Amino acid sequence: MFGYFLLIIVTLILWGTAYKFSGYDLFTPVSLFLIGLLLSLILATVGFASWNNVELTGQTVGLIVLGELAFAVTALITFRVYCKKRIQEVAGASVKIKTVSYYSYETPVWKYIVLIAILLIAIIVRIYETYKIGYELGLDTGSYFSLSHEIREKYAIFMSSEAIKVNIGYSFIERQLEKVFIAVAYVGAFLLAKQIIKRSKMINLILSIAVVGMSFLLMVIINDRGDILYVTISIFVFYALLAYREGRSPLEVSRTVVKYILCIALIGIVAFYLLSFLMKRASNGGFIDYISFYFGCPIPGFQRIIDSGIQPNEIPASYTFYYLYAFGYKIGLIEHLQNYSLSWVQFGEHFSNVFTCFARYYFDFGVLGMICLTAIASCILTLIYCLARYEHGLMTVMITGYLTPLIFDMAREEFIFSRIISVNYIMIIIIIILTALFCNKKFSIRMNGHNKKYELEDN
Repeated sequence: MFGYFLLIIVTLILWGTAYKFSGYDLFTPVSLFLIGLLLSLILATVGFASWNNVELTGQTVGLIVLGELAFAVTALITFRVYCKKRIQEVAGASVKIKTVSYYSYETPVWKYIVLIAILLIAIIVRIYETYKIGYELGLDTGSYFSLSHEIREKYAIFMSSEAIKVNIGYSFIERQLEKVFIAVAYVGAFLLAKQIIKRSKMINLILSIAVVGMSFLLMVIINDRGDILYVTISIFVFYALLAYREGRSPLEVSRTVVKYILCIALIGIVAFYLLSFLMKRASNGGFIDYISFYFGCPIPGFQRIIDSGIQPNEIPASYTFYYLYAFGYKIGLIEHLQNYSLSWVQFGEHFSNVFTCFARYYFDFGVLGMICLTAIASCILTLIYCLARYEHGLMTVMITGYLTPLIFDMAREEFIFSRIISVNYIMIIIIIILTALFCNKKFSIRMNGHNKKYELEDN
């Protein structure tokens, strides 16, 4: 267990340093990245009471520390260089950013109804197609969630690459509806955070909660708990960005949200565990065993695949840039593509296919490549966050709200290069932005101040 305790200490020191030097902002990419790793390490240590019997070698500890340092150092350099320059520009501008309000962004009731209608259509289509596919495959259609689980095991990209092709699994229309509903979920999270900040009419708050609640229901129907976690985190990210725009300090915002995060986390963890029974993913272990494995297995799993190796990479760099190759496979440029999972490893009765974000970089490009790609991801994510925090443009705020929750989960899996850099995810981001624009009342684009900043303004 020495390796885990050493990593916990190093990660805690790095997080404290990053938190201080980023101005006590809890939601910077580096802060969330290190919190995710810290939580994973703590739960892996808890796992020694049941499923975890993997000791970390010096090599694995060194790789994790190098990855953390690459992300943290790059993030702090990017944050300090960009933000220092931006703060100087704001100080000399005719209009200070903190005095500009989001109050001009308003959503009419009928547009909330449109969002709810889209979610309702997506629910109906998903349930219909699930039963249709089950019938065609001759599966037991008695229990919806049992059927959904069987179809997921057959067609999910981490099990097989076949479903990437059109007309295999769910229909083209259903897949596009999935993109739209994800966009609606994140816009709903933004609207909810906006109503909380603004303390607007009760009807707007209720409708925002309804949009987010129906999005969560659809995620359960789709058999995807991960997106529930991401959208929940995005609500806090949007809240923080909106609060900063209103002139509140990061430390004040952090103190405000932490108590709510802790309460929601306790409820969410219990709900997450209970959903495992509904979605047919429960194990024979108890509550602590299940939760500690789900969030704590990546680093022990990374050690396992370093020891045993993984299947040879059939296409160069396809572990890291999987979805780019998946698009080529989809349109017929590539004849064969392995599934998304690097490997599967067993811990007692549990099986895992997540090995931290570092694993894909390491097995594709070695130690130097892992360091470089981690640094590049850190720089890109931090720059986007800085733009959202200091420029306050609607587009960058929505992109940040979508990407930032994924950073927390990079302790489990890689997202930036293997997923986000793809046609599907870029389409989702575009739909998120268009949906956010749609939800505003009539707007115009105007230039504001000496810093050439664009913002939405009601007519």
